[in-house]
Amino acid sequence: MYKLFSNLRQFIFEDFHLLSPEHGKSVTLTITFCLVALVVFPFFMLAHLLMGDTNGAVFLLIFSLLFGGCLGILKLTRSISLVGNIGTFLFFCITTYFCYTQGGFESTSIIPKIASPIIAYILVGKRSAIVWLILEFISISLFYLLTNSGYQFPNAISSEWIDFDRYLQLIGSLFTLFVLFLYSETSRLQLLKELQIERERSESLLYSTLPKHIALRLKNEKKQIADYFPTCSVLFADLVGFTALSSNKVPADIVNLLDKIFSKFDELSTIHSVEKIKTIGDCYMASVGLNDVESSDISSHKNLVELAFAMIDIIQEINKEIGFQLQIRIGISSGEVVAGVIGFEKLAYDLWGDTVNTASRMESHGVAGLVHCSESTYLLLKDNFSFTKNDSINIKGKGAMNTYFIAPLR
Repeated sequence: MYKLFSNLRQFIFEDFHLLSPEHGKSVTLTITFCLVALVVFPFFMLAHLLMGDTNGAVFLLIFSLLFGGCLGILKLTRSISLVGNIGTFLFFCITTYFCYTQGGFESTSIIPKIASPIIAYILVGKRSAIVWLILEFISISLFYLLTNSGYQFPNAISSEWIDFDRYLQLIGSLFTLFVLFLYSETSRLQLLKELQIERERSESLLYSTLPKHIALRLKNEKKQIADYFPTCSVLFADLVGFTALSSNKVPADIVNLLDKIFSKFDELSTIHSVEKIKTIGDCYMASVGLNDVESSDISSHKNLVELAFAMIDIIQEINKEIGFQLQIRIGISSGEVVAGVIGFEKLAYDLWGDTVNTASRMESHGVAGLVHCSESTYLLLKDNFSFTKNDSINIKGKGAMNTYFIAPLR
């Protein structure tokens, strides 16, 4: 049944572009309520003809058609609130009419009057439900006062049909409320499922653009993320000659090649427990030591050097695969950095400080196919790798510096 009403909703509102899943829920419930009225009221009409209440039967037929007209009103106005309140008003009128024509407060139609605020709450919301609760309170109170004051209400149903009428009122109210609650709960669960999927998609996107531990902090902390790390190693890797190579390629080929290379670098970073920071054109930036545990753990800094060697190897493999002659130049430096998240709509996790600048200089002053590092990295890892000292190099913004090339593991 839910699938049937969903298909009907889509058919009736094929050009009704809803703004949110919550609107989709409201449309489904409103259509469901109108269709239930269209189905139930004809049975009540036949029952009232059987009980000899011709006027009541005609009244039910008219209101059944009015409920059908609500679908057209919803199509024209696209106002869920309007049609929900119209539907509740029609239900209020029906129960009030039959209360008046069947004995006032003693009428069996007094029972379904409690359903109006509930229907309003399901279809429209809390504010509307409060209004209809007040109106029904006034209506029921008036019938009570008039009945007890001796006012003579007409009685369109003979005494032998009273129990049958009470049965119909109970069954009709129960059926209507049950169907609405069923669809309300089903729609609520569907909405929660859609929200969960959207939340997971947003988290996945957040994790793909920021380090996971930073993304978790960003979700849980309201304050700005800004950290200081005393011992961090930063790597810059640049594709030598890529600019000249890309000048002869169509944009799709350039993007595909970079995607292939950087995707491999991402895989290697994960394998070596290294944090990718960002890509800048054809340059790849990564780091270790971005938490207190890594800062004092030499193995994490060794992992960064191992990643550098793995990058050189993967470029050679890609060259064989695609027939290019790309080379990579890598620079590493170690020391203190400041790290944090900047931006509002487009968040970015980045590093700042002399260590970052020196690592960039190590890359630009390096040699293709070799890993070039500063003296700070040498002092940190001199017992773990073989180093070849260079002559003193004049580094822009730094002056003369001792730098080293790192050889593969012993």
